[in-house]
Amino acid sequence: MRLRIPPPFVASMFAVLVWATNLVLPAGKVFFSGQTVMAVVLVVLGFTIAFVAGRSFRKAGTQIDPRNPDKSETIVQTGIFQYSRNPMYLGMVLVLVGWSVWIGNTFSIAIVWLFVWYISRFQIIPEEEALTAKFGADYEAYLGKVRRWI
Repeated sequence: MRLRIPPPFVASMFAVLVWATNLVLPAGKVFFSGQTVMAVVLVVLGFTIAFVAGRSFRKAGTQIDPRNPDKSETIVQTGIFQYSRNPMYLGMVLVLVGWSVWIGNTFSIAIVWLFVWYISRFQIIPEEEALTAKFGADYEAYLGKVRRWI
């Protein structure tokens, strides 16, 4: 694996960038009816998806640390993993979107897209390569059946 930084730490750094964008580019500030409710729903949904995915890993008896996919014991394909190969990262994206809505700066959505690119390039793709090397055709079949994000 190329990346040694824990993904939750990466997401936290991008959350700081969302906040900083609001300070640096105040012209993007927006307010709308239901903004707080939408932000809270997105954050709760993101944490819930990530929690459910983590619980599925524990239930399957495989390790959860994505920096060491070679230590994975099984391919989790049930539950939420039937719909997304990366629900923990999807949860992080939803939390970042919710945080962006809460902050209320239109420019912050660019930071969320930057996170999606970064985590795809430096975490997900290397994970997929490692898991393909470990599980072979079984993992390739899973790749063909379930989308990367949603």
